Amino acid sequence: CRGVPSCAECRVRVVGGEHNVIPPGKTELGLIGTAYFVDGRRLSCQLRCFGDITVDLTEQVERTDTLSKK
Repeated sequence: CRGVPSCAECRVRVVGGEHNVIPPGKTELGLIGTAYFVDGRRLSCQLRCFGDITVDLTEQVERTDTLSKK
């Protein structure tokens, strides 16, 4: 998407350094909905940080593994 969110397929969870991440904007919230407030997942294409963060990529790795087995 080159940073223009349209599919919400790049969801990740910030598990460390949340204070170094700019909150989600209106466009991102429109795609991920209330899930952000439930489990904190974000769109990696929209993450803007100004310090160290740790990101859980489990969902992305599982998706890649599933696609490669097809």
